[in-house]
Amino acid sequence: MSSTAFLLQGGNGGHVLNSGEGAQTGKSYRWIQMVEDTVFSTITGSTLTNTADLATITHLAGTGIGGNFTAVTVTSGTCIAYDQ
Repeated sequence: MSSTAFLLQGGNGGHVLNSGEGAQTGKSYRWIQMVEDTVFSTITGSTLTNTADLATITHLAGTGIGGNFTAVTVTSGTCIAYDQ
């Protein structure tokens, strides 16, 4: 298996995040997969511009977003943030 496929399949692990987790900072997440409808109060990443536009909107269960996310705070819902 290529190293890219390994990473995209969650080979480096990840974290289940919900509103009880608090702010996750100093991280390096490759992919965020919504398990339930999810709202972020903070989501930042070094490979995307305007990541603030992803906060305070509802991301529907089953959808995902990719990038290099360095800080994530979940307001409601549950997601899995996969490590880089």
